[in-house]
Amino acid sequence: VDVSENMVGMGTTTPGAPLHVVYGTASGATPYVTPAALIIDSEAVTTMEFLTGEDSDSRIWFSDTRTAGAGAIVFDHAEVGANEKMYFRVNSDSAMMTIKGDGKIGMGDGAPGSALEIERTDGTAGVSVFRQDVDIDADEILGRFDFQRSHVDSVAVRKTGAFIQGKAGADWTTGTYHQPTN
Repeated sequence: VDVSENMVGMGTTTPGAPLHVVYGTASGATPYVTPAALIIDSEAVTTMEFLTGEDSDSRIWFSDTRTAGAGAIVFDHAEVGANEKMYFRVNSDSAMMTIKGDGKIGMGDGAPGSALEIERTDGTAGVSVFRQDVDIDADEILGRFDFQRSHVDSVAVRKTGAFIQGKAGADWTTGTYHQPTN
């Protein structure tokens, strides 16, 4: 306990935060943010674990002077297996991004049924792919979405699928932007 600095160390006599916990041997690393309110330190694997009942949530909340509960990371234990989910809240009482136990990801969708679902009610559900190259020539591929299926037969691993790709137009180098057409 460092009374002069209002700090408590567990496993250390030189705490670097109001609560500094060292498990095993200290890492010797320098904190990225100082002053930190909590430091958990070990030269081995460092773990922070939240234990709850099976029908409860584990939550980390973020608040500031303008907004209480401005953001959160929540793990929902109410379901099991594929239906368990972790979700992220940002300036909202609902999930802005959800990752389910079966690996499905939803953005704006708290219960995704596909590998990736993007759901918006304001008309902005598009996906943008950007290339940052300085020199892009006409007919050069700018981005690509691949749809693939992989299966194994008696001979080899075979992939089948399709793709959608975008190419630079002939006047690409002039800086003209063409709106997509239906």
